[in-house]
Amino acid sequence: MQTIALLTPFDTAMKVLSANKAPTLPLVLPTRYKLRRHLTSLDSDTDVVAGLKQQLSHFIVSPLHAAATLLDPRLKGKDDLISQEMKNKGIEVLVQTRLENHITEPSSPAINQSTETEEQPAKRAHLDLSSNTADFFDDLFAPPPVSSSSFSTSDELQTYITSNSEAVGDGDLLQYWKKQQVSFPSTL
Repeated sequence: MQTIALLTPFDTAMKVLSANKAPTLPLVLPTRYKLRRHLTSLDSDTDVVAGLKQQLSHFIVSPLHAAATLLDPRLKGKDDLISQEMKNKGIEVLVQTRLENHITEPSSPAINQSTETEEQPAKRAHLDLSSNTADFFDDLFAPPPVSSSSFSTSDELQTYITSNSEAVGDGDLLQYWKKQQVSFPSTL
């Protein structure tokens, strides 16, 4: 019974990260955070469960995961999700990506035609994740208290990163960024 209880959040995590109707890359670090908390050793753990917790607690993440998490306005201010070192690496990825996109903007129709003819990957079956996501991340998606400090900088990315976290209507990050296009045109 303890083994089933141990593995249940992994099932939820797999379903949440396998969604195909919304971006899931920003959910990798929150998922790792939730699973690590779940894997905390308890005095009541049997030897088997303690061994499983130790084996399951190794997660590999990259600066790309940090960048995606920083671009989710619900998560960017959650300091316990992302270390300052990983946050800095995520910012480096965002800056580098912005520079690469600025430099490689398509300037001829030939470039646009080649990307239009590429076949899109097949979509997986849709999973209904509305209840799983809400239950799994309920404590992480709650907005933090509003800060009274005001930070001004000319760097758009730094302005976004240091601004207060905000709710995303219906959890749709793509719609959120579409609305933010005016405020953060270079970040997109």
